[in-house]
Amino acid sequence: MERRLVTIVCADVAGYSRLIGPDEEGTIARLKAYHRVVKPIVLRERWVLLTPAYREHDAVSP
Repeated sequence: MERRLVTIVCADVAGYSRLIGPDEEGTIARLKAYHRVVKPIVLRERWVLLTPAYREHDAVSP
């Protein structure tokens, strides 16, 4: 079994509830735009990107 050192990062959006309330579509669009910027970096570095917060509660299984 291959072992790898893993770092887990959990990012929080400050004021998410305040932002999502009056402008749900705009807030989700901004989060998706951020994801489009981050994803190529994640792939290049061979990191693993788990479910973004703006998606429904998807389960991650091994």
